[in-house]
Formats: sequence, structure tokens, C-alpha cells
Amino acid sequence: WQQDKALRPYAAYQNAKKLEFRVIPEVSMRIIALENHEIDCCAINSANIHKFLNEDGTPIEGFNVLSYLGGTTNVLMFNCDDGSTSGITGMFDNNQKLRQAICTSFDNAEIASAFSYVEGAFQVNADPSSPSNSDYLDKWRDETWYDYDLDLAKQLFAESGAPGGLHVRLMGGATTENVSGMAGLQAMWSELGIETEILSYDNALLGTYRFNSAEWDILCDSKNNGGGFCTAAWNDVFNPASNANGSACFAHDAKIAELLEDALTIHDEAALDAFHQYQMEMCYEYPLFIQNSFFVTQDGITMAKINTCEATPAINEFTYAEDYVSVENQK
Repeated sequence: WQQDKALRPYAAYQNAKKLEFRVIPEVSMRIIALENHEIDCCAINSANIHKFLNEDGTPIEGFNVLSYLGGTTNVLMFNCDDGSTSGITGMFDNNQKLRQAICTSFDNAEIASAFSYVEGAFQVNADPSSPSNSDYLDKWRDETWYDYDLDLAKQLFAESGAPGGLHVRLMGGATTENVSGMAGLQAMWSELGIETEILSYDNALLGTYRFNSAEWDILCDSKNNGGGFCTAAWNDVFNPASNANGSACFAHDAKIAELLEDALTIHDEAALDAFHQYQMEMCYEYPLFIQNSFFVTQDGITMAKINTCEATPAINEFTYAEDYVSVENQK
């Protein structure tokens, strides 16, 4: 009914007469389907987007690429079990300086590259949640925590009382990208004299071992950014009612639980900032980078748009070249 297009909500646009969805679980097969003109468009993950981008970040011939802030943050989680529940004391329990030393000993952007993310495929962020969340405070965008400083890292490591040749078990998923990224961390931590053992598992085992403090010292993990709220992302990790052993990183910290409760219930700027600042200071969980999300289309799709409420492609709003013919109609 609204004839003024500038006033229409995104859902009122219907630029396609028919949508056909094809389920292609494997990213390699989705890439082949795009290259063979078997599909018009699809999502491609950050680790594989380089197949559709030139070195300068422009799309390769024949395709358009839509980039938007994704919903996944890669993080490090430190085993801070105090032994009160499991009987096993984690390596990083009551050792804030050791956690900080480790996070100061590497450059986040370099680590993202080690995970096979090209420039433009990720963003470094100052919180495990996402800047796309509605309660993310603008002032956090300019914050930097634990920038790479090897001298400071060595100082913090010495002050932590940790022994030279410290043996750390780094656990993560068994994908090629994860193993490559963990190897990058292993190399950087060697500058501190840390010996890192990489433990890589398939999703089933990883899903079991992550809840067992006897299995790992540092977990290389990815977290959903909270479905629109920073507090939801924080709650998943630090709410003691949701985690049998204090938190997802086994930290038993009454203060962080109290600050989380305030952030969830009061939910004003002061409560949000108080939790954020304490969380980053204590460094139980540390954000590495946020993966950008990508949607690749045939170049006849001239404009792909995002439903900003859900951070998903708004396919109904896509625009097309006048002579564009869907791959389905080319058969």
C-alpha cells in the first residue's frame, strides 16, 4: 500500500517473485555451486571468502560480495577452576597476571591471519560480545585491552610467579583454520617460554571436554554474540546458575556474578560498563576477533541488503540488473 518506497519497512519489499532454497551443508560444495552458476547467491564463511575477493578487497570478476558484522566472536577462555566443585584446581585460578601476560604476548590481527582470515574478514573488538548489539556502548569501540607488548608480557609473566617452560594445554576444534590459528598462538607464547600442547577435537568430543576442567588449560572457542544483547553473551559464560562449575571457564567469582545480575536487571549504561570493565580487567575470557559474515551473489544481483535486526541477508530487498536471469531460468 505504501507507494513511497523510502517509507517502506524492509519487509514490504518483494523484489523476487519466487525464492528457491537449496540446502548445501558443505562450504566447499557451496563454493562450487556458485562458481558453476548452479545457485544465484549464498553465505560463504570468513575463512573461505578469499576465493571471491581480490587482494585489494574487491570482488573477483563475475561476483558481488556483501560483508557485514557477523554473530561469532573467537575467544580464549582460561581454566580458572578453584577446585571447590571438581576437586581440580585450574592453572589460571587466582593468577590474573598470568592471564594478562598471555593476552599481551600476541597481536590479535596477526592471530586472525593465522586462523586464515584475510583482511576485511574480521574485526578486532574490546569485548566478547558484538558492536552490533543494541546495548553495546559506543565508548567501548575505541578501547584497547592487552595490546601486543612483549616486554610487558614478560614482566607480567615474571610477576605471576609462573615457572619458565610452563606447559599449557590449548584445546580447540579440529578444523584446518582452528589448528592453524592455535599453532600461531603456540609460536607467540613460546616467546614467553611457554610450551603449548595443542589438543584438537571434533565437535562431539569438544562439546564434552569443554565442560571438564581436567581436559584443558586454555580453550580456543567461538561464541555467539548474544542475539542482539551483550548481556545475553555475558550471561551464557558467567551466570553461575547456568554453569555447574561456576562459569563456562570455571571461575568462581562472586563479584562478576553480582555485576552480571545488575547488568541483566538494571541494564543501564553504568551497570553495563561496570560489568564490561571488570570482565576485561579480570580476563577470564578474552576476545580475539569477530568474524565478519559474507553473502556472495552472481554479479547480476546488483545490490544485496541486510536485515539489520537479525544480521541476515534481506533477500526480498535484493535488486537485479535489467537483463539478469536467474540460474534456474538459464537451464
